[in-house]
Amino acid sequence: MKNFLDDKNATYDALAKRVLSRKAILAQILKYSVEEYSNCELGSVDKYYLSQIKILAK
Repeated sequence: MKNFLDDKNATYDALAKRVLSRKAILAQILKYSVEEYSNCELGSVDKYYLSQIKILAK
C-alpha cells in the first residue's frame, strides 16, 4: 500500500495551503460555493469577512 503522506502529497499539501492563504482566491471560493456569500460583492467578502480571520500558511 502506498504511503499517503509521502513527499509528493506533502508538496501538494503545501501548495494548496499557499493558494488558499490568498484571501482573493478564498473570497472567490466562498462567493461561488457557499450560499451565505452568494449575494456579496467579492470585495466585501475579502474586506469584511476574511479580514476578521488570520490565515497561516507556511
